[in-house]
Amino acid sequence: MEKQAKLKVVKTGKYQYLYVRWKEYDTELRVNTGKNYKSATYHTVDLFYNSKYPDYKKENEALKELLEKTNKYIHACKKNKRKPSSKELKEYLRGKLHLDFKHPLFKKDGGSDVDLNSSASLFDLFGKFYAYKKSSLRSKYSFKDYTSLRNVLMEYNREEGITINKMNTVEFLPKLNYFLVHKRKMSDNTIHKRFQTLRSFMYYIEESDIITFKKSAFKFKPKKYQSVQYALTPEEVDYLSTFSCISRFHKNIKDIFIILCRTGMAYGDIGFINEDDIDLASVPPTYSYIREKTKEECIAPLSKDVLEILEEYNYSITPPTTQHFNREIKKILKNTGKFDDSIKLTNYQNGKKVIKKEFKYNLIGSHTGRRTFVTNSLAKGIGSNVVATVTGHKSIATINKYAKKVKDLSAFAD
Repeated sequence: MEKQAKLKVVKTGKYQYLYVRWKEYDTELRVNTGKNYKSATYHTVDLFYNSKYPDYKKENEALKELLEKTNKYIHACKKNKRKPSSKELKEYLRGKLHLDFKHPLFKKDGGSDVDLNSSASLFDLFGKFYAYKKSSLRSKYSFKDYTSLRNVLMEYNREEGITINKMNTVEFLPKLNYFLVHKRKMSDNTIHKRFQTLRSFMYYIEESDIITFKKSAFKFKPKKYQSVQYALTPEEVDYLSTFSCISRFHKNIKDIFIILCRTGMAYGDIGFINEDDIDLASVPPTYSYIREKTKEECIAPLSKDVLEILEEYNYSITPPTTQHFNREIKKILKNTGKFDDSIKLTNYQNGKKVIKKEFKYNLIGSHTGRRTFVTNSLAKGIGSNVVATVTGHKSIATINKYAKKVKDLSAFAD
């Protein structure tokens, strides 16, 4: 019987991760699953999560899929009399390698037989890029930009037709920009985001040794403008913390939002809160964790109302999808009657300023809590480095973007 890959605990610094491991004679494969090993309390003998771990069924499905793919790769190597390698396995898991080793995207010399003049061939390649990003991104909330780009390219292809050779021209990006501005009516900042993701796809094509794009193909860059993003004041957070929701479901949404505002946690990390990582003896009490998206170590302060919420939910929070959360939190804030002021928003479309007014509650979503925490922390005079320790931001420059401009100019008076 063919030897199967298994899960193994590997310690990295002060943290422990689950790895997929397979060893036979002098050959060993190891791949980090990106998931933490908590303690024996939350794992079965074969290291899958047990029912005490939040969302354990979903987490185990991901681990089983990874093990199955690893075993398929090992079986294919033995069938083709190839020596397995960790590097090649990672390529397969990212969607850049095919098990029959005869697929046109796989050659020993790294070459490719992709048809550079075929739209079907380009979208087949984008599908592999899409699958690679889906499997490699640490947070599912980071994946939406790739879905949005796929939709944009499919729409543009119906009107103009896209091939790799057409992308390798100085005219392609300006034409796509024209389409997004005049047909899709997108703002300049949204177009800038789509172009960033598109360049990621183009680099993927180059790294797959399919084609090296001309420098002129990357030349066009849409402008990006500083957007106005709303954060709650400390008084608004305090009010919302004591606000009574009509339904239990809305109370759950509100409680999650309070945790975000008070701790600076990202929405994708809420579902992994573990009581074992809470230090009640520190002042203030803290929660130590590793961000799912960046794997950065974070230490979040826990206020009294957050501790009460966690105790009420038995330290097990199950957040809904971001779309569901964003829709419902707007309803809750509208019902309070405290967030219906109009705020002036400035956007740019094709370089022209577009000003509109929007109700305050419509500007609030899953990321507002994190933004609120950072903004209010900086306003209290807490240093950027300290804030970054809490939030896990790698760049201090990113933290400083949250700092509000000082409106009190009395210091300049004679």
